[in-house]
Amino acid sequence: MASVGNEQSWNQVWDIFIGETDAQEKAKLMEALAAIKQPWLLQRYINLAWDENNVRGQDYFTCLQYISANPIGQPLVWDYVRENWPGLVKRFGINERYLGRMIPAITSSFATQTKLEEMESFFKKYPDAGAGTAARKQALETVKNNIKWLKDNQEPIRKWLDSQPDL
Repeated sequence: MASVGNEQSWNQVWDIFIGETDAQEKAKLMEALAAIKQPWLLQRYINLAWDENNVRGQDYFTCLQYISANPIGQPLVWDYVRENWPGLVKRFGINERYLGRMIPAITSSFATQTKLEEMESFFKKYPDAGAGTAARKQALETVKNNIKWLKDNQEPIRKWLDSQPDL
């Protein structure tokens, strides 16, 4: 899907996904749909997933996590979650454990001060984390560790790579 993916092939897989009744096959198709490289198709997927006629409620967070695992989809999902947090809480409830676990899954690759500040601002705007309280702390710690790792290792790795003539 990713290497040859275009809107036509994505739509074909989407149609198969909608008609599939086997849960395991449906999960594979859900993941395949998230591998596309076109951001507008990933955004469409995010929007389509909200409708329970398309993606079951119990599969919704898995779908968003598949999309966020795609480097192109990750910022789309992060923006979507921040913009739609009240609706997510209304639909699933603040104590839904998968809602709480979604934040660390989406943000685990963040490694900049800007992203850390976005997270802190989001958590300040919506301080009630419910079942996600520990997950938020974990997410912040992970991003802080990512920032520190880059600070400590980026230059030595760059120097090493520069010294390798065959790379």
